[in-house]
Amino acid sequence: MALVSADAESRAIRFSARRRIQEYGFRIVTRPIYPLTTKILCLSSTLPRKRCDLLFLCSYLADSISLVRTSTRIASAEMVGGAMIGPQNTAVKTTLRPLLNGF
Repeated sequence: MALVSADAESRAIRFSARRRIQEYGFRIVTRPIYPLTTKILCLSSTLPRKRCDLLFLCSYLADSISLVRTSTRIASAEMVGGAMIGPQNTAVKTTLRPLLNGF
């Protein structure tokens, strides 16, 4: 499992997710934390290059859009989701349409 998150208020979510992940016996292969000042195009470097079964993302609006676009190209996770701000927004759904399938 990979756990990718912004270095912000999502710390509590990240801590809780990590505890649950370990509780259920999953192994975390990577858990990068990126600063909020990260340029959107550079977010692709935070995604795992290895195959992982689960990808858990904690991100804000612009980051979420970029991570969804990038993860569909380079991450090969069976299931993707997490505490993402944006994908539930109608404007974002319209922008990303088929890329949100499976999220």
